Amino acid sequence: MRKIFLFIICLGLSINAFSQVKEITGDESVQELVEAYGKLKETSWRKKQKTEYYKNGKLLNVEEEIEESVKPDKQRFLRTERRGKIINKSEIIIIGDIYYCRKNKGTWIKSESDCGDKFFITGRGEEVSSRYTVEEIKLNNQNTKLFRQYDTYNDGKGLNYWDYKFWINEDDFIIQREIETGLVKTKEILSRMTEIIQINPIDLKIEAPIK
Repeated sequence: MRKIFLFIICLGLSINAFSQVKEITGDESVQELVEAYGKLKETSWRKKQKTEYYKNGKLLNVEEEIEESVKPDKQRFLRTERRGKIINKSEIIIIGDIYYCRKNKGTWIKSESDCGDKFFITGRGEEVSSRYTVEEIKLNNQNTKLFRQYDTYNDGKGLNYWDYKFWINEDDFIIQREIETGLVKTKEILSRMTEIIQINPIDLKIEAPIK
């Protein structure tokens, strides 16, 4: 009985040690993120991202993105936006210096420049507080490091939060990201993004859609 009791204590200590949260600096967190994304240049990969936007607790619209890369010079981007019953899609395939572009169910267009799609990052407002942590944790039966940035900021209407998490596996690849924003006082969610990254998936193939 005593041996079982001691085993349970030791197991509890090992779990606590494994899941201990450690505070780090913002520079350390950013460096880990940059290096983990830089590792993706070494291999082929697929990213699946889904972002949900809310207002007053109700889902407004959903954006989904698939980004793929096959070494040495092939890429594919598929973006889908759903707002109620309205669905819009845009797709880009890049092979070398050639762009192939398509909107919704339209025909493919071949171009030697970009497809005209622009992506913008909007500001969040005045930062009030910020905390960075790292924790060793299991994700889908993999040993990973969970990095987290929790910010509060004032957007002129009230205090909001920005909860950013990313997981790095034992090979130093980033394999998942999550971002949630919301109102601090009411805990109301404004948006939620989840991104899953597959390293060198066996079914990944990118080809020119037209000649």
